[in-house]
Amino acid sequence: MTEPKLLLVDDNKENLTWLARRLRRDGFQIVLAESGSMALEIMDMEPVSLVLLDVQMPDMDGFQVLEAIRKTHTQNELPIFMVSANTDTASKVQGMELGANDYIPKPVEYEFLLAKLKSLFKGRESGNLNAAPSAARAVSTLEIGDLLQHYRLVSLLGEGGMGKVYRATDERLLRDVALKVMSGEMKRESQLRFLTEARAVARVAHPNVVTIYEIGDSPVSFLAMELVEGRELDDYTGGKALAPAEAVRLTLQIAEALAAVHERGILHRDLKPSNIMVSSDGRVRVMDFGLAKIAELDEKLTRTGDVWGTPQFMSPEHFDPALGEVDALSDQFALAGLFYLLLTGFPPFRSTAMAALIFEIMSKSPKDPVELNPLVPRAVADVCLKGLAKKKTDRYASVAEMARALRGL
Repeated sequence: MTEPKLLLVDDNKENLTWLARRLRRDGFQIVLAESGSMALEIMDMEPVSLVLLDVQMPDMDGFQVLEAIRKTHTQNELPIFMVSANTDTASKVQGMELGANDYIPKPVEYEFLLAKLKSLFKGRESGNLNAAPSAARAVSTLEIGDLLQHYRLVSLLGEGGMGKVYRATDERLLRDVALKVMSGEMKRESQLRFLTEARAVARVAHPNVVTIYEIGDSPVSFLAMELVEGRELDDYTGGKALAPAEAVRLTLQIAEALAAVHERGILHRDLKPSNIMVSSDGRVRVMDFGLAKIAELDEKLTRTGDVWGTPQFMSPEHFDPALGEVDALSDQFALAGLFYLLLTGFPPFRSTAMAALIFEIMSKSPKDPVELNPLVPRAVADVCLKGLAKKKTDRYASVAEMARALRGL
């Protein structure tokens, strides 16, 4: 079994280094955090097996950190031991009610703590404590009608490289959800991307961004999301140009969703028609942040030269780093590509061979939308083409600015 990774959270550096040194000596991987906020940031970047959490800390106390963690991780998914000199009954009760697995008094009796840790991880390795079965096995055996935690699988909605999406019924809250179940064969990098997707979208509350209800990883990683009753953008348009006013209306909603996402330091990176749903009431939902990137985590989740996303709507800087980083302006390029599709019925770049498509994106300007659809007003076409500019400096300064231009139309 891989050495368990423990996250130690304590604002007292002496306590932190003393405990870390002894635990490393006894075979544990150790990650250190000197504050509650730092602990939450670390958990966004990498998975850990258990958290040893101090209570009295200046920026966020341990109870606040515990409460934040329990919104996304159950007691079985991520054990948390509170470690504190506060040994009064009220503090212990508060910790357990908020979801702590144990409450360890300070000064720590190290041998007693070590015995607890060994017992916990031995139980998980041997299958006790409701330990999850192999993720690959769990995914491969899922069938319609099965129960995944409290979600009953109703039908398969779609399947992609990272897993499957089911329509499911939440039997606790009696509502239908979209359940994205991650493939058990995903590599660690893909698993990190999956968690990034969940945490990225969960940070955003916006009417045009699909809502994440729950994140789980037992017996397999999954997201429970808002189920949007409607059609993908391609189905909604039927492959034809929309009336310019309707194209503007839909594009504005997508722009406002992206602007909200960008404010949180998140990029979509894979904006395309199949990631846009139009509900029966005409409201747009942007979904599937499978390639989402939290800006500050970029170095941990990407490698130079990687190409992620759908090439037809990717910006020139995806293929040539000399043109700048892939950032929010790259999402704007994809947004303008969708706008072009809605106005004309065609994507801005149409080559089917990959090399030809990349050449077209890098060196050819798309046809003026007015040439393909004379009903498109000049001002509307200009907004679209500005978003599709080859140079980032020729685009709008932000998606929010492009949204303002769309409102003006």
